[in-house]
Amino acid sequence: MFSKISQIGKTFADEINRINDEVNNANSGEQVQIADPSIAKKILNTKTPEISNLTNPDDMERESTAESTGSDSEMKERLPLGEQSVSKIEELIPGTAVPAASLPPEIRSKMNKFLKYEKKYPELYNAYKLEKKKTALVKAFENMLKEQTPCSSIGELNSVRDYLNGLTSKNQMLNDELSKLTKDKKVADEEISALKKSMKELQKALTTRKSQEAEELENLRKENKTLKNERLNKHKELTEYEQLAKENKKLENELNVMKAKIADHETERQELENIMQEKDSLAAKLEEKCMENGEIIQNTRLLENNLEKSKEEFNKVKIEKEKTRVALEEKINDLEKSLESNKKLNDMFRQKIDVLNKKSVGDNKDGPVNVKANGGLINGKKGGKKKSKKQNSGAAACDSILAQSSSSSDVEVVELKHKVEEVEAKLSEEQAKSGELENRLKEKVIEIEDLNDMLRNVADSLVEAEKKNKEVADHQKKVEELELKLETKKSELEMLRIQNANALEDYEKTKKSLSQKAEEYYNEYIKLESELSLKKEDISTMKHTIEDQESKICTLELSLNEAKANEEKLEAKNKKLREEVSSLKSEIEKMEQDGILHSSLKSDFEKAKLELSKKEKLLLEAENKIKFIQEEKSKINDSIIELKVQNKELKQQKLKFEDTRSGLCSENEKFKNELNESTLRINKLSLENTKLVKLYEELNDKYEEAKNFKSNSSSQVESLRKRVDELSMQNNEYENRIDMIQEELTQSRNMLQERNHEMGTLRKMLMENEESQAHEIKQLKSKYDRLLEEKEHGDSEYMVLLKNKQREIDELKRSLEKMNLRVEEVELHKNSLMLEIEKLHKTNELPSKTSTSKASSLADIHPADTEEYNSKVINTLRVSLKRAEKRLKEIEDINSKLRVSNQESSEKLIRLNKKYKLLSQQYKRRLSDASASNSRKNSSINLDEGEADVLQHEPKELSDTQSEQTDVKEKVTYIKNVLFGFLEHKEQRKMLLPVIKMLLYMSDDDTKRLTELLE
Repeated sequence: MFSKISQIGKTFADEINRINDEVNNANSGEQVQIADPSIAKKILNTKTPEISNLTNPDDMERESTAESTGSDSEMKERLPLGEQSVSKIEELIPGTAVPAASLPPEIRSKMNKFLKYEKKYPELYNAYKLEKKKTALVKAFENMLKEQTPCSSIGELNSVRDYLNGLTSKNQMLNDELSKLTKDKKVADEEISALKKSMKELQKALTTRKSQEAEELENLRKENKTLKNERLNKHKELTEYEQLAKENKKLENELNVMKAKIADHETERQELENIMQEKDSLAAKLEEKCMENGEIIQNTRLLENNLEKSKEEFNKVKIEKEKTRVALEEKINDLEKSLESNKKLNDMFRQKIDVLNKKSVGDNKDGPVNVKANGGLINGKKGGKKKSKKQNSGAAACDSILAQSSSSSDVEVVELKHKVEEVEAKLSEEQAKSGELENRLKEKVIEIEDLNDMLRNVADSLVEAEKKNKEVADHQKKVEELELKLETKKSELEMLRIQNANALEDYEKTKKSLSQKAEEYYNEYIKLESELSLKKEDISTMKHTIEDQESKICTLELSLNEAKANEEKLEAKNKKLREEVSSLKSEIEKMEQDGILHSSLKSDFEKAKLELSKKEKLLLEAENKIKFIQEEKSKINDSIIELKVQNKELKQQKLKFEDTRSGLCSENEKFKNELNESTLRINKLSLENTKLVKLYEELNDKYEEAKNFKSNSSSQVESLRKRVDELSMQNNEYENRIDMIQEELTQSRNMLQERNHEMGTLRKMLMENEESQAHEIKQLKSKYDRLLEEKEHGDSEYMVLLKNKQREIDELKRSLEKMNLRVEEVELHKNSLMLEIEKLHKTNELPSKTSTSKASSLADIHPADTEEYNSKVINTLRVSLKRAEKRLKEIEDINSKLRVSNQESSEKLIRLNKKYKLLSQQYKRRLSDASASNSRKNSSINLDEGEADVLQHEPKELSDTQSEQTDVKEKVTYIKNVLFGFLEHKEQRKMLLPVIKMLLYMSDDDTKRLTELLE
C-alpha cells in the first residue's frame, strides 16, 4: 500500500516539476512571442474563463459521490456476480496497475478528488498563462509609454490623451505649414514661369527695338545736321533773350524787396499800435496802484497820530490810576485803624454790658431788652453777611451796644453811629469809584491792545510795503537780467530748434530708411526662413539617405571584399580543379588506351568522372557567380561614385546654407543695433525736449513774476510778452514734435513687441526643432537597432557559410581519405597481380616467345604507369590537403578576428546605450526646467540657441562621472541601511546575513566570524 502511495507521490512530483519547467520555458519564450503583433492581438482577444463558469472540485465531488453511490448500487444490483468482479478488476488507478478497490475509501475519495483536480488544472493553467502574457504585454506597453511618452503608466489616460492631442496638433501645424509652403512654392513657380515668359518677350522686343533704334539713329544724324544750322541761328536770339531775362529778374527782385519792406513796415506799425495800447492800459493800472499806495500812506499816518494820542491818554490814565491807588491805600489804612479802635470800644462796651446784666438778673423788663438786643445782634450779623464781614459786624455791634446802653451812653452811641454811617458812605463811594476806575482801566487796556494790534499791522504793512518796494527794485534789476538771459536763451533755443529740426529730419530719414530696410530684411528673413526650413528638411532627408547609402556602401564594400576573397578562392579552386580534371582526364585516357583497368577501377573512375562533371558544373556556376559579382561590383562602384558626388554637392549646399544663415544672423544683429541706436536717439531727443520744456516753464514763471512786479517798463514788458508768445509758439511746436516722437516711440515699441513675438515663435520653432532632433535620434536609434539586426543576420549568414565551407572541407577530407584508401587498395591489387603474374611465369615457362614478350611488355608498362599515376595522385592530394589546412587556419583566424570585433562592437553598443540613456535623462530634466521657466525665456532672446549648443556639445566624461558618483552614493546608502537594520533587529539577522554577504563580498569564514562576534 505504502509503496503504491509513494509511487503516486513520485509521479505527482514529476508532473509538478514538468509543469514548472514548462512555465519557465514559457516565460523565456514569452518575451520573444510578445514582440510579434499578431500573437499579441490574439492574446488580448482571447477571453479568460470567468469564475462562475469554473466549478469547484469539492462540489463536483459531492455530486459525483452521490451519483456514484447510487449508480454503483444500481450497477451492482443489475450486474451478475461475474461481471461485478470484472468491473472491480477493471477499475484501476490511472498511471498504475493498482486496482481502486484495493485502496481504503478515504484514499479512494482523495484519489478521485486528485483526478478531478488534474482535469481542472489544464484550464486553470491555460488561464494563468493567458493572464501572465497579458500582464507581460501591459508591462511592455507601459515600458514603451515610459520610453516614448511622458506618461509612466496606463492609468494616466488624460496625460496620454493630452500627449496624443499635442502630437496631432503639431502634425496639423506642420501639415498646414507644409501646405502653405507648397502653395507659396507653386505661386513662386508660376511667377518664375511668368517672368521667364516676360523675359522672352522682352528679348524679342529688345531685338526689334535695336533695329528700330538703328534706323532712328540714322534719321537723327540727318536731323542733327539740319538742327545744328538752326541752333547757330537761334543761339544769337537766345543770347539777346537771356540779357532781357536777366534785366527782368533784377527788376522783379527789386519789386519783391520793396514789397517785403512794405510788409515789414505794416507789421511794425501794427506791433507799435498794439504796444501803445498795452502801454496805456499799463499806465492806467500804475496810476490806480499809485492812488492805492497814497491812500495806504495816509491811513498809516492817521494811525500813527491816533497811536500817539492813545499813548498820551494811556500815560494820563496810568498816572491817575496810581494816584487813586495811593489814596485808596491811605483810606484803607485809616479805615483799618478806625476799625481797630472800634473793636477796642466794642470790647469795652461788652465788658460794661456783662456787668449790667449781672446787676439786672431779677428784673423782668430786662428780658425783652436782651431779646431785642440779641435779635438786633442776629439781624446785625445777617446784614453784615450781606455787605462785608469786617465793616458791618462793627455797625451791628454798635447797634446792639446802643440798644443795651440806652440808659447810660446814648450820646456816645449816637456819635458812633454817625461816624460809622459816614465811614460806610465813604467806603461805598470809594468802592464805587474804584469799580469805575477798574472798568475804565479795563477799557483803556483793551483800547491799548487794539491800538497795539493796529500799530503792529501798520508796521507790518509798512515793512511789507518797504519790502515790496525793494522787491520791485530787485525785480526791475532781475527783469533786465532776465531780458538779457532771454535774448541769450532765445538764441540758444533757436539754435536748439534748428538742431532739433535737423535731428528730426535726420531721424525721419533714418527711420524711413530703417523701416524700408527692416521690411526688406523681414521679407528676406521670411523667404530665407522658408528656404532654410525646406533646405533643412532636404538636408535631413539627404542625411538619412547619405547615412543609408553609407551603410549600404559599407555593407557593399564588405560584400565586395568578401566577394573578391571568394572570387580569388574560387579562381584558385577553379585552377586546381582544372588541373586535377586535366590530369585525371589524361590519366583516364591513358588508362583507356592501355585497356588494363579493372571493372572495379572502371566503376571508381566513372564515379570520379561524375564528380568531375559535378565539379565542372560547380566551376561554371562559380564563374557565373564571379561574373555576376563583378557586374554588381561595377554597379556598386558607379553608385558609390554617384553617392560621393551627391555627398559633395550636399556638403557644398550645407556650407552655402550655413553662410547664408550666418549672414542673416549678422544682418539681424545689425538691424537690432540700428534699432537700439534709434531708440537711444529718441530718448536723447525726449530728454532734450524735457529740458527745454523745463527751461520754458522756468522762464515763463520768471516772466510772470517780472510782469506782476514791473510797473514802469511797459516797452520791456511788451517785448517780453512778444518773446513769451514766441516761446509759447515754440513750446507748442516742441509739444507737437514731442507728440510725434511719442507716437514714433509707440510705433517702435509695437515693432519691438512684434519682434519679441517673432522671437517667441522662433523659440517655439527651436523647441520643435529640438523635438524633431529627438525624434531623429530615436529614428537613428531604431536604424541602429536595424543595422545591428542586419549585422546579426549577416553574422548568422556568415556562420552558415562557414559551416558550409567546413562541410565542404570535411567532404574533401573524406574524399581524400577515400582516395587514399582506394590508392592503397590499388597498390594491394597491384601487388596481388604481380604475385599472380610471377606465379603464371613460373607455371608457364614453356609458352611461346610472343606471349612471353607481350606479357613482359604489359608487365613492364603496367607497373611503371601505375606507379607514376599513384605518385601524382598522392602528390596532388597532399598539396590539396596542405591548402585545405591553410584555408582552415585562415578561416579560424578570420573567425577569431570577427569574434573580437563582435565583442568590441557589443561593448561599444552597451556604452552607447548607457550614454544615450544618460543624455535622454538630462534632456528630460532640461525640458522640465525649461517648462518651469517659460517666463525667463520671454526676456532672453538667444538663450535657446545656447541651451541647444550645450545639449549638443555636453562633455560625455562629466556625465559618466556624475552617473558613477550617483550610483556609488545610492549603493553606499543602501549598504548603510542594510547594516543598521541588521544591527538593530536581532530577529531579522538570519534573513539579512546573505544580503550582507552579497553586498560586502564576504566568504563563509567571514560570515562565521561575524556571527561569533555578534553572539
